Amino acid sequence: MHLVSKLQAEEPGIFTPPAVYDGQRKMYAIHELDLGNTGSKDVVLDAMVYEIWVQRVGQSIDTSVLHRFVAGTQSQNSSVTVARQALDVALRMTPLTTLKIGNNRQIFYVPSLAKPIGLGVVLCRGFFQSLRPAPYRLLVNVDIHTRAVYLPGPLVDLAREYIETHNLRTAPEHKWRRLAQFITGIRVEWPVNGSGHMVRTVKGLSKHGANRESFTRRGDGRTQTIAQYFNEVLNRPLRHPDLPCVQVGRPDAGRGALVPMELCVVLPDQRLHTGVPDKVAREYVNFSARPPNERLQLVETGLQALGSGQSEYVRQFGITVQPSVLSTNARVLNPPILRYRPAPGSREAPTALPKKGYWNMKGKHFYKPATIESWALLNLDPTHPQAGPFLRTIVQRFVNGCRDAGIIVVQPTPAVIMHRDSQLDVLEQLNQAEQQCVQASGQKPSLLFVVLPNTNQQGMYETVKHWGDVMRGIPTQCMKEKYCSKSDPPYWLAQCWLNVAHKVNVKLGGINTVLDHGVPLLGDSQNGTMVMAKSVQGSYAAVVSSVDSHASKYVATLRAQKQQEMISDLGDMTARLLALYMAYRREKENIRSNAAPKRIIFFRDGVSEEQFPAILQEELPEIQAVCNSLKIPPKITVVVVGKRHHLRFFDQEKLLDDEKNCVAGTVIDRDVVHPTEFDYFLQSHYHGAPRGTVRPAHYSVLYDENNLSPDDMQSLSFALCHVYARSNRAVSIPAPVHYADRVCTRWKIHFNPGTSGGQVEGPADNDSPSPERSSIEAQQGALQMLHISQQDVMYFA
Repeated sequence: MHLVSKLQAEEPGIFTPPAVYDGQRKMYAIHELDLGNTGSKDVVLDAMVYEIWVQRVGQSIDTSVLHRFVAGTQSQNSSVTVARQALDVALRMTPLTTLKIGNNRQIFYVPSLAKPIGLGVVLCRGFFQSLRPAPYRLLVNVDIHTRAVYLPGPLVDLAREYIETHNLRTAPEHKWRRLAQFITGIRVEWPVNGSGHMVRTVKGLSKHGANRESFTRRGDGRTQTIAQYFNEVLNRPLRHPDLPCVQVGRPDAGRGALVPMELCVVLPDQRLHTGVPDKVAREYVNFSARPPNERLQLVETGLQALGSGQSEYVRQFGITVQPSVLSTNARVLNPPILRYRPAPGSREAPTALPKKGYWNMKGKHFYKPATIESWALLNLDPTHPQAGPFLRTIVQRFVNGCRDAGIIVVQPTPAVIMHRDSQLDVLEQLNQAEQQCVQASGQKPSLLFVVLPNTNQQGMYETVKHWGDVMRGIPTQCMKEKYCSKSDPPYWLAQCWLNVAHKVNVKLGGINTVLDHGVPLLGDSQNGTMVMAKSVQGSYAAVVSSVDSHASKYVATLRAQKQQEMISDLGDMTARLLALYMAYRREKENIRSNAAPKRIIFFRDGVSEEQFPAILQEELPEIQAVCNSLKIPPKITVVVVGKRHHLRFFDQEKLLDDEKNCVAGTVIDRDVVHPTEFDYFLQSHYHGAPRGTVRPAHYSVLYDENNLSPDDMQSLSFALCHVYARSNRAVSIPAPVHYADRVCTRWKIHFNPGTSGGQVEGPADNDSPSPERSSIEAQQGALQMLHISQQDVMYFA
């Protein structure tokens, strides 16, 4: 930005009025620029000469296409895209030159609003801005954004904050290990050759201090400590020679180096590579999750900071920005009725009507409760090595929670209670628990309940899930020690263990609840609807689908692929799920002649608007081809569910009261939607103001052979948000979309414990063999399928 700004200042004859620049490769001007014969100009900045080339590309931009586009008489094409980009850059030109820029150049940070929260973490307040089309107008979308960055400045200061001591010499070894993990990947600089500086990426910390780490100099072969070397270079002794050194460069390739910690300075604006530490997580939430009234005030602050409405660039491009929040009308959908089984002796109705996205299960049992014949309890938490009362409390709470929900627990006392054995690894202890359960009860355990430590438990969790879901076919339920031992009031304790029962029931093949018959397309057993959802994360793609007539029970499949948004093996995955759907309908629902689905509702997650055409051109034909090959051509509807947008809705009547958020079921399908496409915003869940402002989901209907009306599509979407099996609350997006995300994030359980599985980079350019293709094939070969007994249950709950 500085180079282009200086170029325009030095060439007023060309750049008056000034052009706008996106900070990368595109420049837009309101008049044709007289660039001369070459289009090349030299600019001097910081004693360096830069040659800048400016070349006209394409035709003149006709902004009248935008008027036709928002009026609904012009379809989306390249002319519309370019005109919209030009105006968007004009709006962003002022913050691009005055504020700190985020990675995607749509988020701008205000330094004065940053807040250090300890442990070497600083929270930055930023503002998102983009131009989006709407019916008969263009809208400027402004929202707040939070980014956690490393504390800039001397690395020693960051270390003191993270280790929580001023005297680093007394810090225990395990805290140094955690610090090394925390700072690995950040960029630091240190002084060299008098006034110069070297910048490198941190790879770790040395085992010893600078006064004990030594190396052999290349020139004269002398052996020196790191402290002695830098004493010569800097002509002064180190103040803290006993502190560990920072590893930089590539030690594995013989090009590594050690630098004294006290010399290293953390460069500013580096995003946290790890998650926010647990100790300051509450401060992060309090800073980022603001209730609606406060969020709205911050957005108005952002409008002033961005300066879009007042900038000379905006005025020169003929844009007028009304700096006020848009008012629109919304509708509130009726929540679906949920069906349960009545508890014995209860006078409660076997149905539930959600209120504020929640419903009470008092007097109700799961629609299809599972049975636990025998079970085992394994405690892997080292703080309770032989804690009899602790484990007896878990057993009592777990059994009560299951029985209150209708799960049949044949043996209330587990066949085996095992304590952590530090002499055995996790796999050995799991195998031992299974063997002892078989010896004690004469059968494999229906369930293995595992207590995990509160920290550093991710590897244990993945091992437990791999053992249960892939190796042995035994459902497992993991729970951290702090949740097992919590002493909340009775209501909250009961809710906690009810949530556990929700997960256990579906893992054992049960069904928690089903939607009543009033939901469009569902419940008609003779004209089945198969609900599918697909998600891609990294180099893994997951597809889930319903198998029952009520769209309450789901199965899943996972594949490894190159890193791309489109699913490359969708045809085979769909064929497998169709087979499971039809088998369930024949065997469990006794539907023989009409087992194939008449309709498929296909929810797609994680794609941007630019990728919508690819879904219709690549993924939809694969589904259609599979259905045609099986001679079951159902009518298909394709819906993209967006979660990562920046629109928020504020109920004008609630901005001053205690509830503040819009109610669950709020739907908006006017004024802020696309001018030519079928889309809508739906807020399906609810939470109170202390947890921030609810984000609605954005639904875009790309293809609809079922000719669903907006009311039917919205009601179906809302209803599916209530069948999420992990609790008795509505969720923000349809349950199958959540499930697809969960299957993707659990990819590690499909690989042997201790192996990374890894991610496969980038798409191949051609069909020739390549290292990347070999890597994909190796990845797919190492990815292990689920145990056969887990393939038709909701193991991912």
